[in-house]
Amino acid sequence: MTGMQDSAKITQVESDQKTYMMALERYRTLAGQYPSDQQGLMALVDRPTTAPRPRKWSSMMDRLKEDPWGNPYIYKFPGSKKKNQPEIISWGEDGLEGTVDDLSSQ
Repeated sequence: MTGMQDSAKITQVESDQKTYMMALERYRTLAGQYPSDQQGLMALVDRPTTAPRPRKWSSMMDRLKEDPWGNPYIYKFPGSKKKNQPEIISWGEDGLEGTVDDLSSQ
């Protein structure tokens, strides 16, 4: 049973990452670029007030989702493998960066 629960949580992370990536693409279309690391995923909820300010903006989400373990998703731009794309990361069950259970969109 535990394996099925873990699998369901991993599937949820993958689904959340796809949702975030679609919202980030819509953001880029309006704003002309992806949010900075400093602006992060909150740029999808609240209009950024720091540079680079989007030329056009619309709320892409009502609120940010947490991963299935109750931790915030991490946003990186540029991504660690694909420098021209953002990266969405869950630090997994242990909630620690750089461990084997980390799940990256890249």
